[in-house]
Amino acid sequence: MYKISLKKVVFLFNILKKNSASFMLFFIAVFLLASCKKEIHPLVKTVFLTPAANLIANFSDTIYVSGSISSDYAIQKAVIQLTDNNFTPISPAIELTLQSTDPHSFETDYVLENDYANTGNYLLNITVLSENEVSNFYRLIFINEIPRTTKKILLVTGQITNPQLSELNNLTPTFISSFSQTFLDLKIDSRYKLIYMCGKEKIEAISSSNYVDQFALSPLAINSDSFTSVNQYKNLIRLCRNDGNILSYNQLGRLDNQTGENLFFRPIFSYVNGNYLYAYILKNGSSKIAVFFYPSGVARQELLIDFEPLAFKAISETEVLIFGNKNGHVLVYKYLTLGNTVQLLKDIPSTKLNNAYSINTSTTLLLTSNGIYKYDIPTNSVILVNSTDFSGASFDEVNDILYCFSGTNIQLLQGTSFAILNNITAADTVRSIGVLYSK
Repeated sequence: MYKISLKKVVFLFNILKKNSASFMLFFIAVFLLASCKKEIHPLVKTVFLTPAANLIANFSDTIYVSGSISSDYAIQKAVIQLTDNNFTPISPAIELTLQSTDPHSFETDYVLENDYANTGNYLLNITVLSENEVSNFYRLIFINEIPRTTKKILLVTGQITNPQLSELNNLTPTFISSFSQTFLDLKIDSRYKLIYMCGKEKIEAISSSNYVDQFALSPLAINSDSFTSVNQYKNLIRLCRNDGNILSYNQLGRLDNQTGENLFFRPIFSYVNGNYLYAYILKNGSSKIAVFFYPSGVARQELLIDFEPLAFKAISETEVLIFGNKNGHVLVYKYLTLGNTVQLLKDIPSTKLNNAYSINTSTTLLLTSNGIYKYDIPTNSVILVNSTDFSGASFDEVNDILYCFSGTNIQLLQGTSFAILNNITAADTVRSIGVLYSK
């Protein structure tokens, strides 16, 4: 097989273009030669010595990788990287140091670095750049995810206008810092290791490792544009503001999306489910459910309601449960987005809902003045599991512990049986409790 270099073609082209007949004959000859001969690409071959095929490892492990690369042409670069089956990078890439003689042997330590990847099959890829050729070789390995662990239990206590953040160490609160704000809520972002102290006048994001301020979010003007509530969705912190705007910020404090100002209503709290953002709003003295497209923020519809919602819970792509109060009854409604209507599912008389807390996809705990009701979503049934009037709760999913609080009392319940594990008395009123995980 013959291979004509680009330089020779250009040289002959410059000579023959002076004679059109000769040029045409030359061009035809090159075309026929290219048609009859199949070009041979540089041959690149990689041989893995280690790790062995189907190695079983754990994320955070360091594995020893060795082998050799041979090529018909000079190798410009060789890189190793862990990817998934779609060749999406999972761990950082590193360049291999190759010995000068062919076959070019290599050896290196490679860290399977990803705290958030799931257990499964992955590809250890070696990409070789040789002249204009890019060749890929891989070895299949199985990697176990890093187990999720509970890092800290955080709580907010004190006056609502001067909240204090503490860490619960061995059931004893340890003071961290106090904040000058009208407290709304405590939110934890375990993915980016952030603690959000949320106040009406300001949202303060601090590092969970050293408690240093990372950024702060403030409304445009106190009262007219102050925050009314804070929620989370996929590592975004979502704020309802008095001027009608609902805004989402990322872990760097940068605006991600918003619905835009609307002075005709006041959003109380919001919830995101797939392509829709739901909000409980007050408009012209009436209570309504407002639906926006997400994340564009474009308004879709509103529904006039005659009860006070306290929480949303998605049960399908277009259906959400609404938990609320009406005339001394705790009500559970199903809101149908496509029909813009609600259906009453459950009525619990002679009680008041303080809060609703979902501990998994099928169970929501209703914290009422009568105690804690376990609401089973698939069967639409409730059962009283604790008779204490709690104002709030937080669930440690790893250790299966439910932290319930009211006044200065914190009660620890086993998450499945709801058996009382312990009682803690705080020095001041408990406002909120949050759980920080390793991921």
